[in-house]
Amino acid sequence: MHIRTWLVMAACAVSFLGSAHAAQHRFTVKDDIRIATFGDYPVPPITWSPDRSKAAVYVERGQLEQNKVEGILRIYSTRALKKWITGPKSAAPPTPLWTISMAPYKEGPAMSNIRWTPDSRALTFLKFVHGKHRLVFADLSGKRLQILSLPGQDVTAADIHDRHHYVYAARDPKIYKPSARQTGSEDVTGRPLFTIVYPVDKYPQQAKFYERSELWAARGGAPTRLEDPNSGKPLYIFGEGQRDLSLSPDGNWLLTALPVRNVPVAWEQWPVVLKTYSVHGGPQDLGPLSLNQRLVSRYALINLKTGAQRFPSKAPTGFSATWFTLVQPAWSPDSRRVLLPDQFLFGADGSITRNPPCVALARVDHAGVSCIEHLKPLYVDGKPARKESLKHLRFGGPDNREILIDVERLHVRDHRNVTRRYMPHGQHDWTLLTAKTGHDATDSDTLKLSIRQRYDLPPKLVATDTANHRSRIVWDPNPQLANVTLNPISIFHWKLPNGHVMTGGLFKPADYQPGKRYPLVIQTHGFHIGEFSPSGVYTTAFAAQELAAQGFIVLQTNSCPEILTPDEAPCQARSYDAAIDKLQRLKWIDPQRIGIVGFSRTCYYVLEALTRGKHHFATATITDGVNAGYWQYMLSLDAFGNSTSREDDTLNQAAPFGKGLQKWLKNAPTFHMDKVTTPLLVVGTEASGVEFLWEPYAALRYLHKPVAMNLLHSDEHENTQPAARMASQGGTVDWMRFWLQGHEDPAPEKRAQYRRWEHLCDMQRAQHPEDPSFCVKSPASIPTSDTAASHVSIQGTHTRT
Repeated sequence: MHIRTWLVMAACAVSFLGSAHAAQHRFTVKDDIRIATFGDYPVPPITWSPDRSKAAVYVERGQLEQNKVEGILRIYSTRALKKWITGPKSAAPPTPLWTISMAPYKEGPAMSNIRWTPDSRALTFLKFVHGKHRLVFADLSGKRLQILSLPGQDVTAADIHDRHHYVYAARDPKIYKPSARQTGSEDVTGRPLFTIVYPVDKYPQQAKFYERSELWAARGGAPTRLEDPNSGKPLYIFGEGQRDLSLSPDGNWLLTALPVRNVPVAWEQWPVVLKTYSVHGGPQDLGPLSLNQRLVSRYALINLKTGAQRFPSKAPTGFSATWFTLVQPAWSPDSRRVLLPDQFLFGADGSITRNPPCVALARVDHAGVSCIEHLKPLYVDGKPARKESLKHLRFGGPDNREILIDVERLHVRDHRNVTRRYMPHGQHDWTLLTAKTGHDATDSDTLKLSIRQRYDLPPKLVATDTANHRSRIVWDPNPQLANVTLNPISIFHWKLPNGHVMTGGLFKPADYQPGKRYPLVIQTHGFHIGEFSPSGVYTTAFAAQELAAQGFIVLQTNSCPEILTPDEAPCQARSYDAAIDKLQRLKWIDPQRIGIVGFSRTCYYVLEALTRGKHHFATATITDGVNAGYWQYMLSLDAFGNSTSREDDTLNQAAPFGKGLQKWLKNAPTFHMDKVTTPLLVVGTEASGVEFLWEPYAALRYLHKPVAMNLLHSDEHENTQPAARMASQGGTVDWMRFWLQGHEDPAPEKRAQYRRWEHLCDMQRAQHPEDPSFCVKSPASIPTSDTAASHVSIQGTHTRT
């Protein structure tokens, strides 16, 4: 080769590499929205067919240009995957048997409730379109999709035997009926305020809060509504019954949970995990506008041939007393037995015991259940206690006589699953045979499919041959990330004053320079080591990678080991203070430029930190959450079983009446807004979200302190809608950069936003002239001599001219 030719080729190579490097850009909210994430509860990432010959894999991502959420369901052949794993390394992954892709609506999940037929030849899922879910049948043989539910129905749960035999629950149409407004007056006693102000007939998006659903079944023809054979009235199920809806393999029996119309007072003795939600005796509201999402219920078997109901046990479900498992019941292949995830049992003498509920076995041919193993509480006295979580229940062994319980170990480095195998011993007892790690119901006999991801590794679908432990990547749904610079993230530990070790994720800028002090943003609400989450944890408000790309250090914090105790929020505030102390000792952050982001429950924690924390925050945001305040307490009357008032009474140590009000005045952060010296952005959602956060906003407005309120044009709590994510996550980036970096996005459509914020900056500077500030002043506040500069720093404050 001539030297000249070699030099030309080398120059081209250098040019190519430089171009490839230049093609990488900083991470933005748009990149976050376009990331495909594998399903999570309630849509699992992998759903195996009953015979394990196929696996359905689900991912979801935002389509920013269309403002829609795209769902992608890939169906793989187990045989093809096994052959590929053991074949040449150069071989490409097998093509899916079928890829179903759709973007039916602006919100997600686009597909949910994925269920296989018992013969493994088809599956069903719920398609979300125009605010309602439709039941879709997917026939693999002809690759055809067919709508099974009736027009206009909003399906809340479903299960299937075949295309002609299936069951589903559809939201009660009475929920959508107009109220009696045209009659001149109506009795609204006992109704939550927001159901009066935002009736479903005028605000149909509110229907999702009402759980009551009718049961429908197809038995060879069109679906018909199931009715009680004694009363002739429709059979209604609510949230727990929808989660437990399970059709026997032969299509003859339906298992669900039915609420008790009148709860026996004696049932108040059943043990609860969270004392705030103890069982209360008396009548339950089972009407169409009931908002009680913690109804006391019993498991029920419904004979689809006769409509007759049978209760395996007279005792309630564990879910009724906050024993949450989120695991579905499991049928035996012969349809004669079914495993119940959380069943209370009466004592031998019929008395109520203090024993936890059980994973229990019920039979369709006679009443009574047998306890296989007791559940372990998630919390004890408000502190985390459970070291494992149920994942799956199934039958196995010769003649399917054995019971297999798959659990995931929590709070340990090794998150491998454990499978416990039980054998019947006598008529009602069970013996634990083995407890093995590493293989569970999500695997076929010799093939394991998993999602390989970590806090710093984007997710990929991986297949493993369990015989030789060889693994290969089947699918990377995010090849576009090769063109994006991901900022480094590391595990960060700090200690509470009592010595308890806290863990979080620390995001640093990609061009981080040792010795330089960076502005810090604390993001709240948890950190998951085993999950790749660029935003930090949720897609509302949080924007960790986005902020790190703009020169911030971001700490994504986990939560204190306190829940529903008076020390819940104070513990969080101490945690933020301790984390800041350590970061200051390391000389990584600028202590004068610290912001904090709250969402959902952590709005309460952020307000606690702003009113009682040791450190001063230069700015803060709270979005769509609770605050244990008086206004929310009153707004929430008769909503969701009065869960808000129950929690707030616990957190503030009394009800806010009589002498109890003094404790609220002492404990509730919203009664201490006069202590806030931090500019605060309050973000609410449509249809009641703004009202729910009105108290801290109104208090600061009355006190003439810098506060802004944004209304998200979305009624989602965790945003999936691309436009809402741009507004929410992008709003956090804009707010933090404005207050901590003195930066304004030059986009013309944001000009009015920054003019409003500049006036808040003037207000903050006037009220606290002794404090360094970095926000952008309004043009009116800039001295004439400074107008020649584009950005001027005066006493630490950046200004726009």
